[in-house]
Amino acid sequence: HGEVTIPPAVQIVLDSPAVQRLANLKQLGCAFNTYPSCSHTRKEHSLGVMEISCNIISTSNIGKQQLNITEMDILCLRIAGLTHDLGHGPFSHVYETFLKESFKQEKENPELYSERNAKFKEEFGMDLPDLPPFYEHEKTSLMMVDDLLATNGLEIDWGALDEPLKQVGNGIDCETFGVIRKNKNEPGETTVD
Repeated sequence: HGEVTIPPAVQIVLDSPAVQRLANLKQLGCAFNTYPSCSHTRKEHSLGVMEISCNIISTSNIGKQQLNITEMDILCLRIAGLTHDLGHGPFSHVYETFLKESFKQEKENPELYSERNAKFKEEFGMDLPDLPPFYEHEKTSLMMVDDLLATNGLEIDWGALDEPLKQVGNGIDCETFGVIRKNKNEPGETTVD
């Protein structure tokens, strides 16, 4: 990606424990055991998503004009790209499969877990929370973003959220504005097909 500029607001998010923990999570799970060069982390991936998503919007004048995108929107996009994978557990998507199987096992054989549950209650004074019937890293990512914002005295004001940001989940993507490619003959120029 070349040099990546980190604005101060993004630096606060980048320095947070929630984002820093991504440095210890492999993007491709256990693939590095077979393919040693597949060792990049969720943090590296998230920094790349942050940069590429902003480059796409910043270099697409058509996209900026059609959506009326401001510099604040681009800052929010940077933070969204950086935090989109916060909810991933260890071993990438394998973790989600593990939790699904664990939930099934605990529901089918609760007697196997009674001793563990009793120890937890004795030590912490409360019942061990049930595993969710299904785990989606996207929902956990949103909860972690809310917590990250609250830790910094902020929250999302959904009523005042700019329209372009409300649309992100409604099918807007790179293809909406055509495929953006660099023009090899003119450095810095882009072409929208």
